[in-house]
Amino acid sequence: MPVANDGRRPALPRSMLVLSHLTSFLNAIEWPLAVGVSALIILVAAPFWNVPLSRDQGVYATCADVLLRGGVPFRDCWDTKGPAMHVTYAVARLIFGHRTYGPYALNAIAIAATSLVVAGLAYRLIGHRRWAYITGLLYGLLAIIVRFDMNAQPESFANFFALLGMLLIVLASRSARWWMYPIGGAALALAVAYKYALILPYGAAALALIALLPHEPPYRPRWAILTLTAAGAVGVGLLFAIYLLIIGALDEGLTHLEFIFLYFPRAQLNPDEYAFRSRPVEQTLLYIARLPAIWGAAFAGIGLAIHKRRWYGWWLASALFAGIAVVWGQQRFTPYHWTASLPVLALSMGALAHEIRLRLEASRFLHSVGWVTIGAAVVGNIAAFFYADQWMILGAYLTGRQEAEAFFESQGVWDHMVAADYIRARTDPHDKIWVWGHHTSIYYLAERESPTRFIYNEPLLMHIRGGNPWQAEWRAEALDAIYADPPVYLLLTTFDRTFFDFQNPNDSWRDIPEYNNFTRTHYIKEWEFGRFQFFRLKPYWSRQNDPALLDIITDYDLIGRLNEAKRESESDPPIQIMDFSMPGEPAYPAILMHPDAALEYTVHLEEAPVCLRVDIGMLPDSWGWGGDGATFRVEITTGSRSSEVFRATVSNAPEDQHWHPYLIDLREYSGHTVTITFMTTPGPSGDYTGDWAGWGLPRIVHPPAGDYCDTNQIVDERAISTP
Repeated sequence: MPVANDGRRPALPRSMLVLSHLTSFLNAIEWPLAVGVSALIILVAAPFWNVPLSRDQGVYATCADVLLRGGVPFRDCWDTKGPAMHVTYAVARLIFGHRTYGPYALNAIAIAATSLVVAGLAYRLIGHRRWAYITGLLYGLLAIIVRFDMNAQPESFANFFALLGMLLIVLASRSARWWMYPIGGAALALAVAYKYALILPYGAAALALIALLPHEPPYRPRWAILTLTAAGAVGVGLLFAIYLLIIGALDEGLTHLEFIFLYFPRAQLNPDEYAFRSRPVEQTLLYIARLPAIWGAAFAGIGLAIHKRRWYGWWLASALFAGIAVVWGQQRFTPYHWTASLPVLALSMGALAHEIRLRLEASRFLHSVGWVTIGAAVVGNIAAFFYADQWMILGAYLTGRQEAEAFFESQGVWDHMVAADYIRARTDPHDKIWVWGHHTSIYYLAERESPTRFIYNEPLLMHIRGGNPWQAEWRAEALDAIYADPPVYLLLTTFDRTFFDFQNPNDSWRDIPEYNNFTRTHYIKEWEFGRFQFFRLKPYWSRQNDPALLDIITDYDLIGRLNEAKRESESDPPIQIMDFSMPGEPAYPAILMHPDAALEYTVHLEEAPVCLRVDIGMLPDSWGWGGDGATFRVEITTGSRSSEVFRATVSNAPEDQHWHPYLIDLREYSGHTVTITFMTTPGPSGDYTGDWAGWGLPRIVHPPAGDYCDTNQIVDERAISTP
């Protein structure tokens, strides 16, 4: 290589410099250990992937689907967690397809990756590569033993970015690569984008790290390190804000953050939940008591590191107590809320191993006894926790000793799956549903969208000390959304409460007058299963609508114009208006037309969309008379051309003993004056017995909105002025 005039080698080109750094990084990895640690973590987690989505995971998966359909964070899907969580679930959907194990599999991969980052950080602390990988393995095992319904949560994904950010800060402090600081800050910002409360443990850990890092060449003032790191974090926030501004969702994003930071912490828990959550010391000690060897080793490691004046002793202490503080602040003491503390526990145990190794090196016997004792205690503690939280719950199901239905029922999710299958079988892919309660996994399982961003209903319901300034606005927004794009099914949840519920969701719905009126006016309770009441939308043209609403979309009431119709062919009994009373329904007027009756209407059809709605059926009195039913036909004549637009046969058999509703699109004839001929003929065998056929509520109608007859649009009765 040519030498510069001053005797130094010339600087490498930037591309070569980057390649050199990358090569050095890859060469520093002990690949057998790295691959072995990752593979072991994934293999231990793999049997527990085939599990259902629970409440929280349902929210994340549904918001992920919204993003994959082109939706926007905050504006199109509301959740208390950050958008990074939904992006991660979207990645799981892209990799694994529409399978419930996808998020859990990606979670295991993320934990394995985080374990390697923990190993890298441990190596910079204790300087022993193999013990560093053992430290990473400890983190991975601690993370995957969290029970399945509390896994694939923000903490386990966010830990990767948070630990990566802190590793970059440590690496930058020992080299001239200042650009690692802003990248580390950006990684920390991404971690907080999973769950905003994590700014406390990650922020405290990062600040303590910057404050306590030993000063090594090249010397940089700590304020400069803090500034560079903060610049990376702020840069990520600004880029995301610019993105939201461009797509028109910045206002929703800022409102969301204001609510989460200033109002959500003041949400009141229901009395039963509060009685449980209001004992933070007891709950913390109960969790520590479940992992006594882990916490004991961690506290010992921190204590010894501080005693030996290791720079990282107070850093680990600060990070661990910040992890405890965030759990207290959230008033949630479930295992996954402690996941943000698991890397610190693992690193603290690594620090303990380092001190024991240094102290007992002179005595091989004591060295061996120490490792066996501590190792057995830690491994036994992890195994006991794993057995209680995973195997005792899932073992029978995974080994085939328990049927899937029984397992899902025991976990409170079987009715989710039944509800999703029921809805999917009775709706089209473009139809919307709204689940009122806390079971958003139904959206994901049914592969149906919500008409409103409030798939998570709590912002519309929760009690907040001092009040929620947006609650009335958000309720009105959601109501407007379901009027504008009505869900075909509306599911009201019964006997199910979360932390914030003071009453069951169906009771909450009933107590909001506008919401209760919406279902009372536009829906019929179709079924009830498990915790769900299934309300199905009444089409705008349904006979079951309020007569005043049906009149609004009616152009011609053909029963009301019977005297204007031409009786092309009379029958015996004669054509007449008669009330038909089908079982379980009120009586509706119908035109009785015994075969071979024919009735002609001459009308001028408005511009499209224009439709003919009718219910056909046989008079209940005739059901026991025998015969093969009747055939109902509609012909339309315009000029010299006649076309049959409808034909259907209804028998007197039990399966036909109800109204048969039909909507016929007449757009082909819109804007013309036409003759509509209703004809009734015998059934397939030509048998006239019992053919008392009725045309119920025949009307020419138009949809409330849109360009097509077949629509889920409804008449918004709120816009109807009253005298």
